[in-house]
Amino acid sequence: MSSVLSSAYSGAATIGEAKATISVVVGAVLVLGLIVSASFSIMSKPTRTGEVQAEVINFTCTETVFETQDGKKNTSQNCVSNVSYTINNQKYTSNVNTSPHRFEKGAKITIKYNPSNPIDISYGETSMSTIGWILSGVAVCIAVCIAIYYYAVTRYKPLAAYEGASTSIDLAKGLAGKIF
Repeated sequence: MSSVLSSAYSGAATIGEAKATISVVVGAVLVLGLIVSASFSIMSKPTRTGEVQAEVINFTCTETVFETQDGKKNTSQNCVSNVSYTINNQKYTSNVNTSPHRFEKGAKITIKYNPSNPIDISYGETSMSTIGWILSGVAVCIAVCIAIYYYAVTRYKPLAAYEGASTSIDLAKGLAGKIF
């Protein structure tokens, strides 16, 4: 009986180690994708490099009510402000998404604009570089977590056996659910 349990324990540990190895491969692909996306984001040149004070002429806000998975109702508000601003002594009027901020008529806001196309404006825009650095941080966190997980599973046989057993049980439940 002892050899059967020992064999089952070793088999479960082997499955756990295989699962950890597969997790490293999947994680490496994910991390690589995040790093490539982050690199493109960090290296991209922003088009809206100018900043100017704009005056809100008027605004419109629309509300959308939607139901969450738990049955609660949430409201989303989309506000668009019509603004007036001057660049190089030329006056422009354009619409800009200011959600979720609702500005009153006459309010002064700072907008970014494209020097090549001054009607291409934005308010409160997150730069692609910032997004790139966030993606880089997420990639590092994922890589560290995967490395710790792999090290722990391959170093400690009881954890490897637990991972293997839980994977086997989950697989059996999934197959039983499809059959029955």
